[in-house]
Amino acid sequence: MVSCVFIGSCFLISSIIRNKTKRELEAIAEAPAAIVCLRDHVFDGKCGIHGSTNCLQKMFSEDQIHYRHCECQEISNDPKNEHKCSCKLPSSQCGDY
Repeated sequence: MVSCVFIGSCFLISSIIRNKTKRELEAIAEAPAAIVCLRDHVFDGKCGIHGSTNCLQKMFSEDQIHYRHCECQEISNDPKNEHKCSCKLPSSQCGDY
């Protein structure tokens, strides 16, 4: 008798957890995708050891925007030794560019 109650309780709890998880997954699938706005700019020289930090500083001095994150990428086969800074714009300024 006790084992039937225990098994019944386990079944009930597991079905509640499955339904909740299913609803959460459906909500995530229906949610709109986050918009990521990037801005790229090419600068002279190589990225260097602190490339991402340098990109943040260079991009700020270029247009006075505080970017969320920047990545520095070396431009391959480039005789000028240039690099590209790809930076994420703050969501409040996504439509400006």
